[in-house]
Amino acid sequence: MLRQAFRTYVVSLHPRNLKKVPKEQRPSWFLMFYWLVLNPMIVGSQDKIGENYLFFLLDTLIKFFPLLLMWWSNLLGRIYMPKAMFFAPMQKEERKAYINHILLIKIGIPLLLGMILEIIRGLFFEINIIKNFVTLFIQFSFGIGYYICNTYTVNKYGSTRYIYCGIRDKNGVPKTAWLNVLNIGMAFALLVGLEISDFKTNMTFFDAFLLGFFFMLLFIFDILIIKTQYRSMIKDSCDYELNIEI
Repeated sequence: MLRQAFRTYVVSLHPRNLKKVPKEQRPSWFLMFYWLVLNPMIVGSQDKIGENYLFFLLDTLIKFFPLLLMWWSNLLGRIYMPKAMFFAPMQKEERKAYINHILLIKIGIPLLLGMILEIIRGLFFEINIIKNFVTLFIQFSFGIGYYICNTYTVNKYGSTRYIYCGIRDKNGVPKTAWLNVLNIGMAFALLVGLEISDFKTNMTFFDAFLLGFFFMLLFIFDILIIKTQYRSMIKDSCDYELNIEI
């Protein structure tokens, strides 16, 4: 199962998958350019831009690389199970094991590659172990909010729309998973906040308190998401009709 999950993950990274995505769902290249290129210029002070701009650009790319890789691997679907696996003589528990392996790979590989990039960067520049640990946890929390949910097709008032970050309520009706949305947004904002504060020793008390508060809030959200939504995510991911959209 682990080998099959890894093969599926590798296939999901191929650039040709971008052609299969509807135009309205394709990524905004402008936003990617803004966050990865322009944002380091905006958050950095004027004296840093001229001399150390490449350093800040590299630092931003490393921070956001795991998030971008998680997003890119979802072009075919968040928890993608090939149609052939639904027709294969597999037990329900085997499908669950496959989903868990996909989940582990889609979150684990980007984090592992991000750690390797941080180590390589640390060989040439200064390294802050505490900052790297905090960054890794934020990236992991982003993965929790991003994957412990499902995508649902909803037909309402004669039109079709997608809930890309959704859960089912007590009546089984799909709705937006606002806790996940908050978790994803908070993780993204904290990464930007770390870039602004630069995790300096002279960080103001207010900045330290604010980062610590949101860090703890993110931790609480992670626990709540896993505890309340993990089982339903596994169940819906193994649902043939939901995945094939029939």
